[in-house]
Amino acid sequence: MDIDFMINPQWMPFGTSLALNDLWGHAKSAYAVVRFGITNVKRALVAGNYFRSSGLGFGGFKRSKSVDLMIQIAKEHQLKNAKNIILLDHHTGLGPSGTDTLALLGQNDVGFNDLINETFPLEMDGDIIVGGDKASDTAGSAMSGYEFTIGTTDHYCRTWMHPEGNHLKDILCLTQEFGTVPVIQVGKAQIEENFAHHHGTAEQKRVYGERLKGVFYVETQEWMRNVAHRGVTLWMQAFKFIQKD
Repeated sequence: MDIDFMINPQWMPFGTSLALNDLWGHAKSAYAVVRFGITNVKRALVAGNYFRSSGLGFGGFKRSKSVDLMIQIAKEHQLKNAKNIILLDHHTGLGPSGTDTLALLGQNDVGFNDLINETFPLEMDGDIIVGGDKASDTAGSAMSGYEFTIGTTDHYCRTWMHPEGNHLKDILCLTQEFGTVPVIQVGKAQIEENFAHHHGTAEQKRVYGERLKGVFYVETQEWMRNVAHRGVTLWMQAFKFIQKD
């Protein structure tokens, strides 16, 4: 609620002038970051809200249909009896552009982190990380600020898919997050599109909708090649894990 003025605007001060409204949005974002810190602002964005249906990141009042279907699939295929399991959840948006970060959002066990490092090693080009970077809690890092987020991939894995499995040895559930544009731009685009959806004109819906797409999908050959390469690489490493003795 401290930054509700920034994340849930109900009007734009300069009408249909996109340029002036952009300056206004950047000014509010800068003030919020200086006043509360980038990690706290990010927490407010990624944790969602469960009380205002028109607010940014509304999570609903019950489990989504997609989650119910995932739970049903786990039961029907009796995944609780499987020996080795990997669940990969692919995302875009946060981190260095075109570089993927592997995240265990709900799991901080040292043994589990070691298993991730062994199964999905960093990909390097000389001294430069090409992909497979591991999430950290450092302020400003790709996956910082998720401490209060509910319903992460590994939470689903532990609660529904294979609750009694050995999560220090045989079961890996993680998120692969590909960076796109600076985090401020990602947050700003989400705020604008949510405003346009609930309060905006047809033109604002169109413009801000395109912007939202643009912060999650970078239309350059280099970015698309990196995503395809690292996505396939991760799956090949996963196949090796589930085929082990």
